[in-house]
Amino acid sequence: MAEKTETGAEAESLRDEVERLRADLGAIGKTLHDIGSARGGTAYSRLRDTAGHAGERIGRTAHVVGHEIEERPFIAVLAAFVLGVLLGALLRR
Repeated sequence: MAEKTETGAEAESLRDEVERLRADLGAIGKTLHDIGSARGGTAYSRLRDTAGHAGERIGRTAHVVGHEIEERPFIAVLAAFVLGVLLGALLRR
């Protein structure tokens, strides 16, 4: 009879430990989720800012190139022709 009491007490102790482990694993999972969410939000924010800056630079560059083409149309056509010939020669091979 004493063995049954010891076994029952051990089983109850194991159940309690398993419940504590489940609770701990749940807390760890929530913490990892929170960390991942915070880092993901920060990365998204940096990416959005970088893309915004790149878009601004592209816009400025396009404006400058457009202005240069308006100022020197013959040179722009000549440069486009030369670039086309070079690309054609490279892609032919």
